[in-house]
Amino acid sequence: MVALIRLHDVVALVNKAIEKGVLFSGEERIDISIVGKSRTLTIEDNGYGIFSDKIERLLCSLGYSEKDSRNYRGFRGIGRLGGLAYCKRLLFTTRALGEEDVAQVEWDGSRLSSAINEVSNSSDLTSVIVKLAQIKFRKATKSDPTHFFRVTMEEISRFYDDSLLNIENVKSYLTSIAPVPYNESTFTFSNEVKEHFSGISGWRSYLIYLNGYQIHKAYRDEINFSITRIDTIKGVELFEIRDVDDNLIGRGWYAITSLIGAIPKSEKIRGIRIRQGNIEIGNEEFFREIYTEARFAVWHIGEIELIRGVRPNARRDGFEQTTEYERVLAFMNIFGRRLSSVCRKASYQRNQLQRLNLILDRVEKILSYYPIFVDYDHAESVIYKASLLLGKVRKVALNGMKNKEIERKYHKLLHLLKTVRNDPPVISNCIDGRLLGKGCSKRFLENLCRRVVNNGETDENVANVLSCILKPYLRMN
Repeated sequence: MVALIRLHDVVALVNKAIEKGVLFSGEERIDISIVGKSRTLTIEDNGYGIFSDKIERLLCSLGYSEKDSRNYRGFRGIGRLGGLAYCKRLLFTTRALGEEDVAQVEWDGSRLSSAINEVSNSSDLTSVIVKLAQIKFRKATKSDPTHFFRVTMEEISRFYDDSLLNIENVKSYLTSIAPVPYNESTFTFSNEVKEHFSGISGWRSYLIYLNGYQIHKAYRDEINFSITRIDTIKGVELFEIRDVDDNLIGRGWYAITSLIGAIPKSEKIRGIRIRQGNIEIGNEEFFREIYTEARFAVWHIGEIELIRGVRPNARRDGFEQTTEYERVLAFMNIFGRRLSSVCRKASYQRNQLQRLNLILDRVEKILSYYPIFVDYDHAESVIYKASLLLGKVRKVALNGMKNKEIERKYHKLLHLLKTVRNDPPVISNCIDGRLLGKGCSKRFLENLCRRVVNNGETDENVANVLSCILKPYLRMN
């Protein structure tokens, strides 16, 4: 979502307004408007604005910026033109506090394309591009805010997915990338995390609206793997990253979950995400290489907020190699092994639970298949088989595998097994001899059913055949 790179500059102007006392924390607001019919995208803030005498230097020159090179929100002064690759006209409109005039700078994308094709070297290109910017001033009206900065992309080009004008796509992007607050109504641990990050210089959240809808981070208590498969965040673990002199480099948190498996891509909260100034750098798989198995990168949920001293690269998909960043990587390598170990343990326990459930289901089928046994030897063989299987479940449980559902099923089947063992229903006790025809006896039925038991392929098949044979002769209780 390259066109929204202006967010970095917008946030800087809002911060300046707060630092100068023009705005109080909580009053800052950024509005993003998408109008599909006119193919227009607008980003506006109520920050400090830009003074008239600085307009040309700040908005009409390449490579110039007043930002501190140590700042995290872009520092090369070229981001302002990024939107021209996606639209025909790019407009900057601003008014600084105390000024009567509103300034507007217009960049014509069509003229820029023509100019690029006509020049022969980079120095000529720079001079031509600068001349393409048109600056206009007008008197402010009552409808103009006393201080603001606005970026407007007009006649946005059509791409195959038209993502810049897709409100849901932009919303999804903002919930992941932008410095917005947590939603306290859906994320129980938002205040705990917010307090943890509040000590990091530059960390702040902003009121950002998309077509009037307030944007929050996507974090919430529930994690949807499917319609019927849902996990929950049961708590958060907080941590710090410090250098060798015990100076703070960053703070982070990760969610305590059941670690069911890889969180679906549709869930915009997966991965330990790294941020600076509360703006995401990279994506959910930024720390993929720290895990012993790459797949574990999207099993976890969390964030790391770094101090300003750790410098992002020009693409904002990583960081420059500094001593501070090396310390971050060293910490994360150790941390990644720990998280990998937790994932493997959870995976092993989940496989064990699945295995135990299969065993218990097998026992339940064995004991429920037979409405009646051929004789006591047959009953004892079935009971012995069920006892062996329940013994396996008990052995795993004694080794520390605790699960309430498994325990409930185990005790239920153990009780059923004891009931069958105390009074097994056998042919000699359950058949009504008066219903047997001439030449047929209980002994005959026993021999017939014994042959079925000895030659049957599965307990289920055997039980079905026995039921068909014996049902007409069973005593009525």
